[in-house]
Amino acid sequence: MTEIIYILMMVLGVGLFALGGTGFKWMRRFLMPIALGGCLYYLGVNIIQVIISMGILCGAMCLGYGQNFPWWVKFLVGCSYMAPSLVIGFSLWVFIVPVVFIVLFLLSNWQETEKSFTWKIVECAFGFIISASLIAAHCNQWSI
Repeated sequence: MTEIIYILMMVLGVGLFALGGTGFKWMRRFLMPIALGGCLYYLGVNIIQVIISMGILCGAMCLGYGQNFPWWVKFLVGCSYMAPSLVIGFSLWVFIVPVVFIVLFLLSNWQETEKSFTWKIVECAFGFIISASLIAAHCNQWSI
């Protein structure tokens, strides 16, 4: 059953992040943390860890990173996307998430690759890396 929940988390992360970029911001900012938190709780993560982790994720989803923001802000937003997983456990995804965030952002804005890395693909990838970091943290979790 754990694997089914992991798959559900991936689908929720990708789908809700992308829907949030289509005009339904509340789905990304609030529904995604609630849904992923529910999955983590079902998997046996301590309720305090779930609340703290998903509170951080909710805050991270409200941060801006558009064209008008400098690159150091974009990097900090990428770091904030991995922060919720640190409440649950540690994995190498804490290093991967910010790097992938910046690389995908660059590829979507670089003239040579912007047609291959459309913004909707990038949004789905962001949802994927957030879910992947939470799943990896669950596999390496510690308890409070």
